[in-house]
Amino acid sequence: ASVQACTSDEETVMSSLVFLVKETFDSSDEDAAEIGRFCLCVTELLLDHGADPSCSWSPRGPEGAGEEEEEEEEEHAEPSLTQTCLEHFDLLFPLAVLLLQRGVSLQCPRHGAPCWSGPQLLLRRLEAALRESSSAAESADLLARAEALLDLAQTCCTLTLPVEPPHPVPHPHPHPHPPPEAVLELRAQLVEQETRPPPLRLLCRRLLRRCLLPWPLEPKVRQLPLPDRLKDFLLPETSMQRRPRWDRCRPSRNPPLMRRYTPAP
Repeated sequence: ASVQACTSDEETVMSSLVFLVKETFDSSDEDAAEIGRFCLCVTELLLDHGADPSCSWSPRGPEGAGEEEEEEEEEHAEPSLTQTCLEHFDLLFPLAVLLLQRGVSLQCPRHGAPCWSGPQLLLRRLEAALRESSSAAESADLLARAEALLDLAQTCCTLTLPVEPPHPVPHPHPHPHPPPEAVLELRAQLVEQETRPPPLRLLCRRLLRRCLLPWPLEPKVRQLPLPDRLKDFLLPETSMQRRPRWDRCRPSRNPPLMRRYTPAP
């Protein structure tokens, strides 16, 4: 079977997966965890067979449709799996980690970063989630997750500017106050990273990971004649797996207080 196959309604397996992923938002904790595990397995299988999780789905218009019809279709396009996971990274963290591990595109495949970019979506969600946070522990957990995902994206993906689109886009939830300081700091770090060459250690990590493809990488990294500290550096995602509640979709509120995420040196 082809991962590009579609139903009579022109829905694809990826669009159906996005619909199922969103079911975790309104499900019970137990159902959300079960749906999350299933979606994680399906996503991994689809990625292994060449599916592109960054492509949006929209119903096709009649053949020979003009530019206006095509633009209208794009306006009504459903968010891709990548968009959905980054827009709700705090609720779909394991899926976001998997997508970034596989080096998915972090921008709109059709229009590029000005349409949407991964860092932009992640920072917007972080800003909104921090405003809704009910405790210092929850805020620290949100910030640690965002930093971990950005570090993983820097390792496995190509980060693309703009961090914010060149033409202001109305925020879905306008707020009279400026963004939290933590969001401003992360945005400044991303902009600074794009204005200078990546550190040599990050380039080496990215190259070594590519040389060890295909997946899974961890068994191959563990066999390398390197100190454990360097192996952990090559696998930043392993430190995420050891964090409480980071391995499940839509974790419960009030997490234990934890320090900020610190990438391995």
